[in-house]
Parts: sequence; C-alpha cells; structure tokens
Amino acid sequence: RIEAELQEFATIDFMTQLPNRRHFMIQIETELARIQRAKEGIAAILMFDLDHFKLINDTWGHALGDRTLRHFASILQAELGTQGIAGRVGGEEFAVVLPHADLADARAFAERVRQRIVEAPLAEGDRRIALTVSIGIAVMNAADASADAPLSRSDAALYRAKERGRNRVECH
Repeated sequence: RIEAELQEFATIDFMTQLPNRRHFMIQIETELARIQRAKEGIAAILMFDLDHFKLINDTWGHALGDRTLRHFASILQAELGTQGIAGRVGGEEFAVVLPHADLADARAFAERVRQRIVEAPLAEGDRRIALTVSIGIAVMNAADASADAPLSRSDAALYRAKERGRNRVECH
C-alpha cells in the first residue's frame, strides 16, 4: 500500500490528479517509441495554456486559481476520455497526446475543449468567472529524434495562439 502511494506521489500532480510533467514525458516518449518501431503512424501533441491565469490568481486569490486548474483538468479529462494521455506540465500549462491523430483530428479535439471551457465558467458564489484557453498543436512522427521536438513545435504554436489574441487554436 505504501509503495503504491509513493508511486502515485511520484507520477500524479496533486492539484489536478493528472500525470505530472515527469510522468507525462515518460508516456510521450513511450508513444514516440511505438511510432518509431512501427516506422509509420503519427500522434498529435497539444499544449494548453489557461489565458490570463495570473489575473485570476491576483484578482480572486490562489484558492480560486487552484479551483480553476482543477476545473480545467476535469473538462480536459472528460473530453479526452480514454483516447489519449493528458498531463499538467507547468503552472497553468497542460499537454495531451492523441495517438493516431492527425492535425484535423487534433484540431477538432482542441476546439471541443476550447468551446467547453468557454461554456463552463467557474462558479464563485453567485458569480461566473469566464475562462478561455489557448492551444498549440503539432504532429509527432517516426522522424522525431525525441519527444522534445514535437513538444517544442506544439509549444511554439501555443505561443502563436497567445500572440494572435488568445482563446484560439494554432497548428505547427
């Protein structure tokens, strides 16, 4: 029992109950190895960043910021189901691997998540706090030397989404 608890502490982000960055990176490397063994196939890598998260923390406090992270994680996990792997990779940054997904599949998934977060504001008493998310997408394939390459490409697309006004999806 203690060993299982230690394993969970080492792999799960306490706040969101999603895989932490370290565990997510192991899973993305495993997916890349699968693609490389097959010498074909792809997977989509998506990076999500909650827009204006610092403002939420500064305006409403860190407790509400924590609830915001859990709220988004639950929406992400519900939309993902069993079709991929999600993880919290930074403060308000999340990542997803969609095995066998191309850019069109990934964009459709990203738009569903983006729409769901817009339609599901965070409840704070009688107030509703509007949330939006910026999303970057890249495809991982057998030519990638490591998982860092497609992750970097999706991160670059994410920053392009931020630069172009936030609450949008950009593909690399």
